[in-house]
Parts: sequence; structure tokens; C-alpha cells
Amino acid sequence: MPPKPKFTREQVVDAAYEIAREKGIEGVVARELAGKLGSTVSPIFTLFENMEEVKNAVYEKAKEECISYLAECFSYTPAFKEFGIRWIRFSMEEPMLYRLIFFHDKFSSRDAERIVDAFGELSQRIIPEISEAFDLVEEDARELLIQMLIYANGFSVFSGNGGQVIDSQSIGKNISEMAMGLAMFLNLRRGRLNLKQAEIMIHSTEVMPRQGASREEYIEEIMKGIEKLKNE
Repeated sequence: MPPKPKFTREQVVDAAYEIAREKGIEGVVARELAGKLGSTVSPIFTLFENMEEVKNAVYEKAKEECISYLAECFSYTPAFKEFGIRWIRFSMEEPMLYRLIFFHDKFSSRDAERIVDAFGELSQRIIPEISEAFDLVEEDARELLIQMLIYANGFSVFSGNGGQVIDSQSIGKNISEMAMGLAMFLNLRRGRLNLKQAEIMIHSTEVMPRQGASREEYIEEIMKGIEKLKNE
């Protein structure tokens, strides 16, 4: 009968996850992990076949944590903007985990369309909101989300390589301007751009996500901003 493990698979993964957060997935090696657990390496391999299996479990945990964090965007209006802000913020707060998730063979940041598909339910909820906000057909709303992720990943790579740390308000403004510009182009390409909509899109960059705001309150706030600009 094999010896009873000193700890559970979950405890091993949690310890490996903390190492990955600090040193990157490359730091998750048997001796380092054993030291974190206060053990020798042998008990680890009563629960896992090899370190590759441990690393795959860490990857899955990191992805789940990231998705859970991003999903909180639906507490804000507009959710798609908060989604972009949180994407970039996650890369700043958890740079090692960001590299693990989005530069992993299974989930490469070089293929934004695959990332949209991988997010599943998140994407399915964000795309209709983008479609409604900018009066886009579903195909164009999906394209806008893909381009937003490419844009957000560029920000993330810039920050992760020693670039200037950018505050959430500036991130939100930049995401808004990119989204508004692309939305206008996509509607113009289909001959669907309304000048009133264009005016709302342009000035909506001033509106930041806030918890509990309804879409009606969001539009009302935009219109107030437009009226204020007209009176200046």
C-alpha cells in the first residue's frame, strides 16, 4: 500500500500557485515546491505524475482566478469598458500570472479571436452590450471586442516591460476612444452611422464605469455632458 499523502492535491496546487505569482511558472520546480510545503519532493509525486501536471493545474487555477476577477465587470456600466480596465489592471497587479495565462500555448494572446471564444459566457454577455451601446450588428460587436483585447494586451505588454504605470481613469478613457472610433468606422462601413449616435459616442469617453448604474442613467449622463459642452 502506498504511503498516505501528507497533503492534498489542492494544497500542492495552492503552494505552486503562490510560487508562480512571485517567480513565474519557471520557478515552480520540485525542490522549491517541496520547501514551500515543508516536505521532501517524494510526497508531491504520490499525488502528481510529474511537475508538468502540477504546472498545468497552476495554469487552470490562474485562468479561473483571472476570469472570476474579469467577471466582476458586470457590476459596472458600461461593463465592456470595465472589462478592458480590469484586463489591464490584472496584468499590472499579477504580471507573472498574466504571462502564464496569455502567453501559454493553450491560450495565446497572439490569437485574440481564440481568447474571445475561450472566455465563453463572459464574451456572450459583453458582445450584446457592445451591440446595443453602439448600434452594431453582432458580427461587428464581436470584432470590436477582439480589437479591444488586442489593444488591452498591447497596454499590458507595455506596462509589463517597464513602461509607465497608467491609472484606471486613463485606461478607461483610452479604451473608450478606441472603441468609439472603431464603432463609428464599423457603422459607417455598413452605411448605418447616425450623426446623433456619433456625437454620443464621441462624448461618452467622459463617462467612467460606476457600480449600480443602469443603461438609462449612463445615456442620461452622456447627454448631460454633451449639453454642458454646447453651453461652454
